[in-house]
Formats: sequence, C-alpha cells, structure tokens
Amino acid sequence: MKRKSLRVPAEITFIAVFAFLINLWTENDSQTLYDRYFAFIFKWKLPIIIVALLFSSFYIYFREQIREYKEDLADNARMLLQAYDELKDFKWRARLLHAMKRFTQNEPYVLAVQLYEYTVKRERRKVVFKINHLDGYVWENIDLNAMVQAYYEVDARLFQQFEQAVRAFEADFLDPLLDFIQQYQPEIEGKDDIDDRTAIRYAFVQLALDLLETKINFDLFVDPETRRKINTRKRTGILRGIMMKDRFYTFLHDGNSDKQGRVYLTKTIRIKGGNYVFLLTLSPDILEEENHAEHFEKLSQAFAQEMHQAEQITYNNGEID
Repeated sequence: MKRKSLRVPAEITFIAVFAFLINLWTENDSQTLYDRYFAFIFKWKLPIIIVALLFSSFYIYFREQIREYKEDLADNARMLLQAYDELKDFKWRARLLHAMKRFTQNEPYVLAVQLYEYTVKRERRKVVFKINHLDGYVWENIDLNAMVQAYYEVDARLFQQFEQAVRAFEADFLDPLLDFIQQYQPEIEGKDDIDDRTAIRYAFVQLALDLLETKINFDLFVDPETRRKINTRKRTGILRGIMMKDRFYTFLHDGNSDKQGRVYLTKTIRIKGGNYVFLLTLSPDILEEENHAEHFEKLSQAFAQEMHQAEQITYNNGEID
C-alpha cells in the first residue's frame, strides 16, 4: 500500500494566517499596523504581470493541496469500505462454522460438515463446474480428506438430455430417464480405459438411476472393478449433489479403506447471492437404522433448522441472507 506523506490542509493554513493577522490588528491600531508591517511592501513597484504570476502560483499550489487532500479522503473511504466488507464476510463465515460445529456435536451420526462454493459456466459444447472448499468442521479422531478444488467438464448434449429427462420425471414421465440410462450405460460397462469423460457419464447415469429408484426398482449393472476404477479416477458425489439442486442427495463411499460404507448427504444452498453446497459425512451405522431413509429426511430437516437458527442467519427457500 502506498505510504502517504503528512500534509497540512490548505484550509487550516489559511485559518492560521488569518488568525495571526487578526491578532496583529487587535493589538495595534490600523496606522501603526500599516507603518510597521505593510508599508515597506508597497514601496516596491511590482509589475502587474509579477503580481498575477504570484497570485496564480499561490492559487495553483493551494488547489493542488486541496485535490490531494480529497484524494486521500477518497482512498481512506475505499479502504474503510473494503475492511467493512471483509469483516462482514468473516462474520458470516464464522457464524456458519459455529453452526456446523454445533450440528456435528449434537447429531450422533454426523462425523463432519463441509461447505463448498461452486460456479457453473456454459461454454461451447460443454458445461464446466468449478468447486472450491470454503470451510468445515470435523469430529475428533475422524480421518477426512476434504476435496480442496475440483473441475468437472460435462458434454453439453449429455447435460441437456439429462435436464430434459429430469423435467419429464418431475411430471411423472419416466421413459426419458430410462432412455437416458439405456443410451449411456453401454459406454460404461466393462470399460478398461477409464478417463474423466467416462467418470462424468457414470455420475449422470447413476444420478438418473437414483431418481428412478424412488419410484420403481431398476438395476444398473456395472461390474465392481469398473465401478472401483471410476471412483478412483474422479469423485463425483458432490457434482451429483449439485445436479439435484434443492433436493437432499445421499451417496456411499466406495473403497476398501476405513471410510468404506460412510454415507454422504449433500444440499445446495444460496448464501448472499452465491452458490454453495454442504456435504455431511455420516457414520455407516446410520444404515442399520430400521428405516434409514426416514432418518436421512429427519437429519436433513434438522440441518436446515440448524442453519435457520444460526445467529443472524435467515433460511428461506434454500437461501441464506
């Protein structure tokens, strides 16, 4: 930041000179004041041009001083506004973190809560998702590797087909989702060379299957080895949660580590005009509940209520102000 030199405002200088002259005037009569302080000045015969130049020089000097003073005021005002915005940002993030910590401590099945910020950009022939980790709280002695940043590039045609199928599904027409699955499933089954494109297609096919399973029994066959390769290549659970928009979405951790069987619960949310998604990490023991689907629903409602009750936070239709 540029260091400012200390300047005395022109108004203060003028007031000081004027006060000095007034003091001289009150302590001396006008004739004595003239003879003692000003008579010698008028003995000099100064050309008008010199007087004009002197006057102009003083005018330009004081005008420049005033301009710099105003610029200093504007710079200080901008710095104050920036500091105020940063303080507000810090405060709402601190309130959210406190709410996440409280929720994790109070819910026996919740191991961690993570908050991600995401953006979606439609480029030529593709839709790009960018996800950044913002904050989170993890229960003690829990091994959790939070995804710091991720990009997902989705083929624009696949993305459009999926959105159209979901809109039809919401209107109780299931065929478009079935057609979507049957079109892209063969590209996934038994594929040896797993790349990001395959992982993204698998994510959307899996999401379509998850939606269908809420109404009918439908089995997507992907052999365990292919599924393992896909999940090793690219984690797409948060992407699927974002695609579910205002719905809560759950998925399991696939793998052979101590994280195997963990349940993840996602929910998108709007905060101060931005797009965010929460990721709740749940203990595998929740699956042993007699009706864990209802337990997921109760847990999601409790989480929304926790956000609502967070200090100075309002939760209205999926948005925090």
